[in-house]
Parts: sequence; structure tokens; C-alpha cells
Amino acid sequence: MVSGSPSSRRAPPWVRAGHTVTFGSRAPGRLAEFVDSLGDRARAANWHGAVSGADVVMLVVPHEGVDALVEEVGHLLADRAVIDATNPMTVSAGGRVASALGPGATAGSRTAERLPGVAVVRAFSHVVEELLETRAFSPMPVAMACAGDDARAKAEVADLIGDTGFQPVDLGSLAESAPLDPGGVLFAGLFTEADVRHRVDLVRRAGEAVTAVA
Repeated sequence: MVSGSPSSRRAPPWVRAGHTVTFGSRAPGRLAEFVDSLGDRARAANWHGAVSGADVVMLVVPHEGVDALVEEVGHLLADRAVIDATNPMTVSAGGRVASALGPGATAGSRTAERLPGVAVVRAFSHVVEELLETRAFSPMPVAMACAGDDARAKAEVADLIGDTGFQPVDLGSLAESAPLDPGGVLFAGLFTEADVRHRVDLVRRAGEAVTAVA
């Protein structure tokens, strides 16, 4: 995991599931207390150290920091799945949450353009961060949607979603991942698999944009 936040709630469920999680940071020493609280399977390192030793990398930096991250460690990301959990968020003229990328662009596709040849999977972006920990391993089958162009990487990420107690739901390609972006029909919501498929199907059948409009 390459994280811009020492309080990220995306990691504890993986640690609880038996995975080793490394938080990448420009200042890993600042994460010492947080990492210690998670036990022996959590550690901190600089960006290079976190990425080079990882089987799967999750991007949790603020979206405006993605370019700097790609410039520094993008060359190390080949041959592994990269989960894009960043959110380019803004508020529309009408006061609604929306994607800062504008109509027709998805966060996952934009990240993939920055990382040619890397298997980018969009996931862990549409559930509010606080719920990622509190709803992990919940008796209620809470869905976590994902999208990507590489079938192997997407299957690997689906397994990781399942390891946290969420139910993976495949939405298709990165071009079809707008429901997971700010303003999308799934963004900041809590759904079952049936809820996810119903909401996305309604929008796709109607031929409407899946991102918020003013």
C-alpha cells in the first residue's frame, strides 16, 4: 500500500486476514505509532521500499499526488496488480459531488494512462473509508465493486476484497468504472451485490451518464 494517510482504514482488515501490509510514505517514521498498533504484519517504508517488495500495490495518496508518485516509482510497478483507490473529487456548479476529471473520463483509465503496461484495477474507492474497517467481515454481505482491463489482476484484487469480508462485484473494464468515481451511482454508498447490479444496470440501460451533473 502506498498511502498518504497514516490513518487509512483500508489496511487493518487485510492485516486481520493474515496479509502483510507495508505503508509507503515519504516520511515512514511518522507512521511508527500507527503501524505498531496493527501488529507484526504491518510495517512502514519509503515509497521505493514499499513498492519494490509488494505483490499488490494500492494507491491511497490524494489524487493530486498521483503524478508525483508515478514519476518516482512508476517504473517499479510492472508485473503486479495496482489498485487505484484515489478519488478526483470536486463539487459541481449545482453543489453536487462530482469527478474533477469531467464527463467521459474515469479515474481508473486516467491512472492506467499514466502507467502504461501496468495492470490497474479500480477498487476500494466507492465505500466511505470509515466503513471499510467497521463493515469488514460483517454478517451483512456488503459489496465492493471493482473494474479493470486485466483479468488476472482483477481476479487477484477480487480475492483480496473477499479476504476483507466484502463481496467482490466485477463492473467490467476501466472505461466502465465511472460508477466508482466521485458522483458515480455507487460512490460513498453501502450496497449488497444485488443493489450494485441494480443501480448500475438502471443507469446503463437508460444510457445516462453515471457521474453527477450540475
